[in-house]
Amino acid sequence: MRIAVCDDASTDGEMLAGLCRRFDPELSPEVAVFTSGRSLLDAYDRGERFDILFLDVEMPGLTGLEVGQRIRELDAAAILIFATGFPQYAIEAYDCEAFHYILKPCTLEKVHRILERASEKYRMLHRYHVIRTGGQSIRLPVSDIFYVECNRKHILYHTADRVFDTLGRLSDAMEALRDYGFYQVHQGYIVNLDKVSEFDGYDVILQNGERVMMSVRKKSEVLLAYASYVERYS
Repeated sequence: MRIAVCDDASTDGEMLAGLCRRFDPELSPEVAVFTSGRSLLDAYDRGERFDILFLDVEMPGLTGLEVGQRIRELDAAAILIFATGFPQYAIEAYDCEAFHYILKPCTLEKVHRILERASEKYRMLHRYHVIRTGGQSIRLPVSDIFYVECNRKHILYHTADRVFDTLGRLSDAMEALRDYGFYQVHQGYIVNLDKVSEFDGYDVILQNGERVMMSVRKKSEVLLAYASYVERYS
């Protein structure tokens, strides 16, 4: 697991990095420190990627929020955590789909509590679901799946740019994906709750703009499941 800490106050950045390095040895966190948003974005331009990023909000030049928006464009799976001394920035942070924010001063308890939740999200983003299609087996990243559709005996896995057609039962797909934030919203559809943008009537609107229909009888339980998911992973 790769973690980036970006803070123009080098002392604060090194302290936070030290707290991150003490988190869960099994994950072997590799931590890099950047003292400006520009240097972090330069690393991204060179092809570097990080799983979890702590971004100081108040930095000269590019603010942490501006850096976060740019990183979100480059890497949809990046887990963004903003560090700030001012709670009012929390609302702005969610504009670039921040996972969480941490109020300074950063303590071991605060950092590890957030990393516990972020590492759960990290593990989910790095899970694979094996499907059989076109005469071959494919390891499909769970985080790539927006929703799953049943069309007679065919199960269709919808990603951002492809649809994978397999034979099977929706109940089997649901059983395999249940622990990864998927929920059955209709007898013919399973949705990745991490890809939900909003709800409109009986439609689930996904982050790519697609709409998936909820059944009338399941609407209330879908909304409760989504609220529970957001509370747990954000």
